[in-house]
This record gives sequence, C-alpha cells and structure tokens, in this order.
Amino acid sequence: MVYKAWADLEKGKTTVKKNNNIFLSFLDRNPELREEIQKGMTSPYVLSIFNNMVEDANFAIAVPNIRNAGFRTAILTNNAFQDERRQRSIRLENAIKVHDAVIESCRIGYRKPEKEIYLIAASQLNVEPKECIFIDDLEENCKGAQEVGMTAIQENGNDSLSVIKELEKLLDHKLL
Repeated sequence: MVYKAWADLEKGKTTVKKNNNIFLSFLDRNPELREEIQKGMTSPYVLSIFNNMVEDANFAIAVPNIRNAGFRTAILTNNAFQDERRQRSIRLENAIKVHDAVIESCRIGYRKPEKEIYLIAASQLNVEPKECIFIDDLEENCKGAQEVGMTAIQENGNDSLSVIKELEKLLDHKLL
C-alpha cells in the first residue's frame, strides 16, 4: 500500500496531503523510523522532511561551469504535489533558476525508472538520449537511463566529488 501511495504521489495522481494518513499508519507500525522521520518534519505532513534538502556544494560550483562550457543541464526528479490544486510541488525553486529544464514526475505522469521520463528529459533539452549523462543515487534509475541510451553515473553515499571527476572525464572539461 505504501509503495502504491508513493508511486501515485510521484506520478501526480494524488497529493502529499491526501496520502499523509497512509504514511502515518506505516510509521505507526515502525516506531524507530517514525521517531527519526519526525525529527526532520517541518509540518504535520510526513513528506515535509524533503523541505530540508540542501543543494550539494560541489554541484553548485560544477553546474554553472558545465553550462558555461556550452552543455545543457536538467533536473530529472521524482517529485510530488504539495497542494490540492496540484500546482505547487516539493521545493525546487533554485533548480528552476540554475538549469535549462526541470522535469518533475508529478507533472508528466511518469517516474524514474520508467523510460518515458528519460526520453522527455532529452527532448526538453533538444538532444538525443545518447548525448545525455544521467546522475542518480539509485542503481535502478541509472539502469533506466542506460536502457534508453544515456550514459549513467551512480552517486554512492553522497560522494559528489568522485561523480564530478567522472563527469569531467566524460565531458573533457574541468568543472571544479
């Protein structure tokens, strides 16, 4: 039930507010997890923990350098609507200012690792999938990108420096 609720959120079929009770009942059965998650909640909604996400300092430097070198960048994210009118999603204000495109699963009805989301991302950047480098922390999302022809880099344990070094090799351009 939690998996379906999560998938429906990320595909824009429902909202954080409507699914909150499902997540709360799941946490009621997992008190240690509930205690940990409640530390990060900024409102009564379980998914408010994502409001605490911060931009990686290394990527904050690398992304403008990537764009200044003539490459396009995008954020491709599984995201959820916060409001009932399905207009406001979980915080991405800075990403919209920094990247050429922001593709949110809740707005297009597909989520990683579904192939359609990667194809939409490439299309919005006006490039072929084989011209894209996709970075993600989840192996299944990287595999989804590779299946449509993208090069994928998996970030392990918030090690952005090694990801950026690999990106520098692929782009043949210094980023930091």
